[in-house]
Amino acid sequence: MTELIGNTANDRATAYTDGSCMGNPGPCGAGAIIYTEDSRPAIRLHRPVAQRGSILLAELVAIVMVLEFCILERLHNTITTLKIFSDSQSAVGLLTLNWAPKSYIDVIRDIKEHIEGPKN
Repeated sequence: MTELIGNTANDRATAYTDGSCMGNPGPCGAGAIIYTEDSRPAIRLHRPVAQRGSILLAELVAIVMVLEFCILERLHNTITTLKIFSDSQSAVGLLTLNWAPKSYIDVIRDIKEHIEGPKN
């Protein structure tokens, strides 16, 4: 879905994200798995999102989890490319095709800021 480009190593990572919702709206959660091309084991991430949320929110939070994990765990210092795959056509459209969001504007803005990185 997108690439984050760093400048310190020739390592790559691939993340697969998914959101889940029991009812829409309903209780929802997010999950992701990150694979690196070195010998590290796969990194599994998961969390509850909301007692009453939408599938789109869960899908977006799954993407946020990957980006925040890579930033907080300093994976961005050891990988040059992070590819994120999502099965959510809505999330992909909102984040890469500049679809106009009708909800979760703050979450979408946060994701885009994480992808773009700090502005000088």
